[in-house]
Amino acid sequence: EDIVICGGEWPGQTSVADMPAPGLGPLGGLCGALLHAAQHGHDAVLCAPCDTLGLPPDLAARLGPGPAVALGQRGVGLWPASLGTALLARLASGGGRSIRSWVGACEAREIDCGVMRNINDPGDIS
Repeated sequence: EDIVICGGEWPGQTSVADMPAPGLGPLGGLCGALLHAAQHGHDAVLCAPCDTLGLPPDLAARLGPGPAVALGQRGVGLWPASLGTALLARLASGGGRSIRSWVGACEAREIDCGVMRNINDPGDIS
């Protein structure tokens, strides 16, 4: 229902800050998105890193209900907005900052959503 950019800005789009502070990696962005979603009455956040290609058009349906992540691409996930406070507490206390640790902590399911690619440098485009 709404597109939100985390940890950066894009003209014409809503931006939210990483929470609880910048520099926490992808979980800081997810935390900001979850808290924003809860504050604005959304039930869940569907997230994908900006450098991931091949997202299927029915991604939310494949991952639902959350918490769930795409197999092999844990940055692609569907998260209940209600998890925002738990993630905030985890990050604020210095808990694990890896997506893998968060997936395990909240027992997110890993779902095969087809082939997706993460583009980190020009060689990944071919």
